[in-house]
Amino acid sequence: MTINWENPILTKELRTRMRGAKAFWILLLYLGLLSLILGGTYLSWIATQERQGAAATQSYDMGRMFYGVLFVVQAALVGLITPALTSGALSIEREQRTFEALSVSPLPRRSIVLGKLTSAVGFVGLLLLSSVPLVALCFLLGGVSPQEVTAAYVLLLASAFLYGATGIAFSSFAKNTTTSTVLTYGTILVFFFSTLPAALTSLDLSTATVHSRSHLFLLGVNPVGAMVAGNLTESYFGLNVPSWLMGIMVNGLLGTILTVVALHRIEYPRTDRSGLLRGLTTSFIGLIVLLACGHAATLEGAAVGIILLPLLLIPLFVSGEGLGTTPLRKQLLRLKEGNPVSGLLFVTALMVLSAVLLSVGVEFARHSSEYWTPVTNFVRHAVPAVAISLSALFGFGSLTLLLSQKLKNRWGVMALSFAILAAVYFLPLSTESFRNYDEPASAWVNSYCLSPLISTFYLENSQGRIIKALFYDHSTMWLLNCAFTSLIGVVSLSLLKRARRA
Repeated sequence: MTINWENPILTKELRTRMRGAKAFWILLLYLGLLSLILGGTYLSWIATQERQGAAATQSYDMGRMFYGVLFVVQAALVGLITPALTSGALSIEREQRTFEALSVSPLPRRSIVLGKLTSAVGFVGLLLLSSVPLVALCFLLGGVSPQEVTAAYVLLLASAFLYGATGIAFSSFAKNTTTSTVLTYGTILVFFFSTLPAALTSLDLSTATVHSRSHLFLLGVNPVGAMVAGNLTESYFGLNVPSWLMGIMVNGLLGTILTVVALHRIEYPRTDRSGLLRGLTTSFIGLIVLLACGHAATLEGAAVGIILLPLLLIPLFVSGEGLGTTPLRKQLLRLKEGNPVSGLLFVTALMVLSAVLLSVGVEFARHSSEYWTPVTNFVRHAVPAVAISLSALFGFGSLTLLLSQKLKNRWGVMALSFAILAAVYFLPLSTESFRNYDEPASAWVNSYCLSPLISTFYLENSQGRIIKALFYDHSTMWLLNCAFTSLIGVVSLSLLKRARRA
């Protein structure tokens, strides 16, 4: 049996793109913009030399400055160009009534998705490759190593894969190209700016040098951090791992998940890839939580990561287009299917497994010579954290199931569920920040105890300080939070049963 690696969609996309004038205009504008910015940087450096004299020449590393400017601009251009190439890849086929012709052909659907994605990422790779002569100027000036440049290019290509997969995923869902483009750029902007602080905390963009190496964490995930990720390492559980490897792992795995989402969406007859999607998502969430707790190397960090799992997973796995007519008990154990009820059990199992492994692992790493200290710390800190998460899963998971039954629109349920969870998790932080501990607290100010995140912060507080408005102390705040979220679950399940009877 021979495997045919030829992809007609990839061949068609590459030939169509490169035979037209559009690709060469994009290439010209790409290199022209880089050249203009590099020339402006050089003129600015000359003006600085004339104004400050020889002292500036000794302190200013021109090669590092050119290197930083080139890759910051390329990081921004990759984020702008790649979504434009993929956000309409599938939706435009529907608009032009050509998707039906692809559907009746013997071509596998994976060839359609992978062909369009590979052609887009390949074109971005061509743009990056065309900038090598400009980057080579940095070698003449000094201050940059070949390893650093290679790692920066690889990380930019990994970011292009992630951005392209985001466009393909939204293009498979959206009914028109405009909606897909807006959703793609909005998601990429949120991802870019949420990961940007990790790159900027240790980076001086004027010289592309590192301020501190003690707080590096997932530096290579954001393309701006790609410029310094080539020669830096990050510490996880006492092991030093290259920053570029972490960036490739995170972006590559997340891009793979989005690619499978697009494939799952367009397949007909529909094949259920929920098991594959849940497995990949488990790997991604486990990787992120493991890296976060390994970087902090504290049980408190593991507890915070466990608490945030419901916020991330409930909107994704518990939302759906209604619950159907099958009894909920029968749906609960069907983990390989994509129904919301089994999704709640899947999230619960994932959270419990992460809690046990991370908490015990971190504590034994810190107290390898003491046997009972890890066990007692696990009982004192991890058990309340798991209780908070389980009650949050029960409460907000039941609420999301109720919303799925009522709205019957997965996108609306996901958005509303995430908004409710974000409000409960983070809005009470504002009242806690303005809390004046010298005065009795009002009932509204004390509402910060309803946040699972804040309740976790106070697990260390065993002073037993009584807050008169609600009659509890900080050490037992988690009990009140568990009661609050469990009440939400009980009410939601009661309303859900009534809705299903109706």
